[in-house]
Amino acid sequence: MKTRHIIFLALAGFLLLFYITVKKAVPRIEKNITTQACAVLASRGFADVYAHAKRLDLILTGKVKTQPQIALLDSLFQDFTGVRKIINQVLVVPDPIVIKKLPHLRLFYKPNTYAITFTHEIILKQLLKLLSTGKHLTIQIKGYTDKEGDEKYNLLLSEKRAQKVSDYLVAQGIPDDRISLQYFGEADSETGSASKKEQAKNRKVDVIIAEVK
Repeated sequence: MKTRHIIFLALAGFLLLFYITVKKAVPRIEKNITTQACAVLASRGFADVYAHAKRLDLILTGKVKTQPQIALLDSLFQDFTGVRKIINQVLVVPDPIVIKKLPHLRLFYKPNTYAITFTHEIILKQLLKLLSTGKHLTIQIKGYTDKEGDEKYNLLLSEKRAQKVSDYLVAQGIPDDRISLQYFGEADSETGSASKKEQAKNRKVDVIIAEVK
């Protein structure tokens, strides 16, 4: 009985010593895991991903630009020495879309008209050549009128002008999801002068081309 008691005390003492040793060693192991993981991330170019070990789990936080990069992170640390499991909390945050505005085109109209003229076609064919260079180009069409006549009529006329240009481009093969329309009637006129020459500048459609990167 006494012998069993001595063995039990010895075993308890050993387990306590083992527990204390492991408890002291864990912070050092976690520090080493964190240091090594950060070195791996830096060597692979993951500048916005951070690693730290906790209870022998490797926790990854931060952001990447694409979903495949998430899978790559998992594979990098799959067999990492001393790690019990990987907790991947990294978010996918794509780069914001940057829109670069290009020189825009302008079509002028006679009073109370909205049909596409021969002159308009020459200008729009130049636009079509540009649009054929890539799907990254989008078009914004803005219709305007002069200040002659009824305000409601002018708003409708500016819509018809913008719509006609859009219809022409779609008929030439440009997808309508690359085109947006706006119409302002006599509002936002370029000139407030009442002279016929100046008012002619307001009877227009602006075609604004934007490059989406």
